[in-house]
Amino acid sequence: MNNPLQVQKHPALTRVFATLLGLTCSIPAYAERFALLVGVSDYPVKPLNGPVNDVRAIQKVLVQRWAFKEKNIVSIVNREATRENILNTINKLYTQTHADDEVFIYLSGHGTSAEDNNSIVTLPTTTGAYIPYDIAKANSPDEISRHLIIGNRDLQPLLSKFDHGNRRVFVAIDACYSGNTVRGAFQKNALPTRAMGIKEILKSRGFGDDIPASAKPWQAAASSGNTATTPYPYQNIYYLSAAGEHEPAQDIPPDLLKIYPTLDGKPHGAFTDTLLRVLNKEIDSDSNQDGYTSYSELKQAVRNLMRIRGFDHTPQGLPTLAEDRANLAQRAVFGVGRESTAAVALAPRGNGDIGTGDGRLRLFVAPDLKSLQGELSTLSGLALTGQAAEMRLEKQGNGAILVSSAGDLIAAFATLDTAAITTALRAQSKVHQWLNTEVSAGFNLDFDMHGRGRGATAVAGESVGFSARTSEAAYLLIVDIDPYGLISVLYPYSAAELAPVPANQALNLIDMSVVRAPYGTDHVFAYAFDHLTDELRALQGKNFAIDQPLAGTFERLLTDKTLKKARATLTLVTTAAGGGIK
Repeated sequence: MNNPLQVQKHPALTRVFATLLGLTCSIPAYAERFALLVGVSDYPVKPLNGPVNDVRAIQKVLVQRWAFKEKNIVSIVNREATRENILNTINKLYTQTHADDEVFIYLSGHGTSAEDNNSIVTLPTTTGAYIPYDIAKANSPDEISRHLIIGNRDLQPLLSKFDHGNRRVFVAIDACYSGNTVRGAFQKNALPTRAMGIKEILKSRGFGDDIPASAKPWQAAASSGNTATTPYPYQNIYYLSAAGEHEPAQDIPPDLLKIYPTLDGKPHGAFTDTLLRVLNKEIDSDSNQDGYTSYSELKQAVRNLMRIRGFDHTPQGLPTLAEDRANLAQRAVFGVGRESTAAVALAPRGNGDIGTGDGRLRLFVAPDLKSLQGELSTLSGLALTGQAAEMRLEKQGNGAILVSSAGDLIAAFATLDTAAITTALRAQSKVHQWLNTEVSAGFNLDFDMHGRGRGATAVAGESVGFSARTSEAAYLLIVDIDPYGLISVLYPYSAAELAPVPANQALNLIDMSVVRAPYGTDHVFAYAFDHLTDELRALQGKNFAIDQPLAGTFERLLTDKTLKKARATLTLVTTAAGGGIK
């Protein structure tokens, strides 16, 4: 077994502890809440179904659930959402607000990326530029560049005014800034993405594929500054974007609403519909039960629900854990403290037609693999089904592939090795069980890939690391479970790492490994415990298979109800290469 995240020699790890400032949970009573909501559906190329619905639904939940006044919400959609109007309205919003006011800026529509085939400059959130409605008026490459809303050219100067003026700003963007849309290659019901390459716009204006470099004025801007390598510039602005650097943001069209039902039965962005469910308080996102939802808890809740619903992109928060010295992620969402949360328990799967109700993993086995069904039917954590399922086992060449409902490759088998396939599925059913085991946390654990905008996708040759932070001193356990049932304890690796990590300090595990074959889907579990146990000591630095005794030790630790603990997870997709946006 060759785990792409197998721990390297310990000296290769670098630990950086960043001391953070105190928590800020509420705002002065006199502060108000304001919002600017922007959505474009009617693009000249690749129109979208969701953005206008996104804006209307977001406005409704802000008023009904978060005490926004209707007069303080400005919505701009379609033909009104021009570059000039959007930027002017942001500037006007600044003049209408005061220090300590809560400001929400939301953009929904198409995006383009600095790393796609067209070399567009980056946005501060992850990478990319938002495409406004009046891109339709552009008749040359020069005009296209002028019509884009580019982060460090257009948004950063405006947002800096809010930041220096002590407005508390939350920016959420449901658009694709993906550099390499490499996920979901095996998806049966593929969702359209929110990525629009500049070449598509140029072709609609009569330009061919061969655009001379001199006709690409945005390239000079792209080389002038890359926000992915510069320090996070704000002290009062928290970002939440739909996807990581290798992941496309997805749109839910009318014909797929039965498979991906939305909150109101209308087309939406996958990220926005999930954000709406959390903001609408369908689930209790206050993981540490301190009476308010922080931006960190909001991010974790949205990520978890997107995983449950089968979407294949990972929302990204900024600042990163390593950069968050102002503790922005711990601020209350929209400044609301002591909120009343009516939590609604969700089914094991967000899609109404997925989930057995008994905790078992649902697997569809292709008809040409019926010979395996007898053996697989004996696995206690597995339910074979011909209906919607979390995973599919399909024939490929002389072997088989295991694919997620999101279309991601989980594991590949060169031959129909029943023992290997059974072991992998036993591991997947165990992971499914652990993911759906309730954790009543008394504190919060924030966990991410290390680096800005990394998402939960990694390509061959990339260096992989993680960041973690807890709201109180805790003992950390981070494990990687590979597609074939190998469990690797990434932390604690040495006896020194059995010490507690201080509260509100970022632990950065940098360059832990380089991604290599075999590729597939790993599950990374991060746990934080209030005290050290014999089981945690026994797991230190170990690698073991799902059917070995240490797997039982691991499971006892996860399911011990006497332990106060918090959990965060990443479903990490590794792939051979990224194919740039076409």
